[in-house]
Amino acid sequence: MTRKILALAVICMAVGSFAISARAQATDSLVSAVRVEVSGEGAIGKDKIESGVPFNMDVYASNGSKRSGFTLGFQFTGKDGLKSVVHIFDKDADSASYHLSSISAYNGFEDRSIWDLGGLQRRVDSWDGNLPDSALVGGICMNNVWGVTTEKKYFSFEMIAVGAGTLCIDSAYIPPGGAWMFAPGSNPSWEGPYCFEVVAKEKAEKAKPDSAK
Repeated sequence: MTRKILALAVICMAVGSFAISARAQATDSLVSAVRVEVSGEGAIGKDKIESGVPFNMDVYASNGSKRSGFTLGFQFTGKDGLKSVVHIFDKDADSASYHLSSISAYNGFEDRSIWDLGGLQRRVDSWDGNLPDSALVGGICMNNVWGVTTEKKYFSFEMIAVGAGTLCIDSAYIPPGGAWMFAPGSNPSWEGPYCFEVVAKEKAEKAKPDSAK
């Protein structure tokens, strides 16, 4: 775990260095943005989650410039009575990666095809389900590059909401160097926090479209 934290700290510092040295030269050709939506069995439409049922908090991004690195920090909070979630871990994951296994990656972020310096790095803070919980995701390229791309899903947080209320995800600075950053160039836009009403089964059944009942 210490080595993982050190690796992510190095990535944060390196991304920051790239951003400072190259920000003036880079011009985005497409809007760079990050957003979140929910999916999976527990998702009800775009704005509700069924309590006690697994769902994914999916992170989508578009990228308007060639990038050498990124760091994105997120914080999950509850309100209106919601106090906890259950992170869904991979029971087959080894002890070093078990507490990171609830964060799945896609579209080139899941291996070293883009982030060839150690792959996608993940760090979690107070990841015990007692809200607030925080996570930092980042990567850096040595020989590769993250090219210009329209929006794609790049990673998901897999969890179960416990009880009723509201679950929110927002951008966050995660120490020691986890600034919200694409580098080099301009940083992505973010319209969060994204908040989702968590409802009990009875209310969830009423909220589902007929085709999903």
